[in-house]
Amino acid sequence: MGAGVVIWVVSGLPQVAAWVSGRAAFDRRSLVWIASYAAFAIAFRIASTPGRPVARRAAALVVQSGAALVARALGDTGFEGALLCVVAGEAPLLMGEKTGLRWLVAQVAAMATVDLVSAVHGRAKFFSALAYAGFQLFAFGASRLAVREAQGRAELARVHAELLATRELFADSTR
Repeated sequence: MGAGVVIWVVSGLPQVAAWVSGRAAFDRRSLVWIASYAAFAIAFRIASTPGRPVARRAAALVVQSGAALVARALGDTGFEGALLCVVAGEAPLLMGEKTGLRWLVAQVAAMATVDLVSAVHGRAKFFSALAYAGFQLFAFGASRLAVREAQGRAELARVHAELLATRELFADSTR
């Protein structure tokens, strides 16, 4: 969760700096950017809280993707694509490997589309979408590895408990 918060803060700082320095105008579009950026944070908090129902956490993941895409479309810096890397890292944990991978592909396609049709970004930023696609794939893979490792540890613990029980039975039978 800590890394997600850091990425959220760092991806928004360039936009705030652009407003403060006057390199970007602060207008109605900026207010929508702020709302989507805040919605991402709230949805991230919901999605990363383990005690919540999985369906609610998955819905929060959908909100995160949408908010990140809106922020990407309206931002002047393009760093908002990093938010989608956070979502890609959460996807296998909440949706499973196959559904998460489909989500990742849809998310990358949506980001590329946003960059192609956005008046702010245009085709020049489209190539940053390809870079962010690689980062998202890496985050997805790292989370997938963590899930598989946890499953492997659980299986090892089960087999170990079975082995201890068998050893105990064998000891009882030899007595």
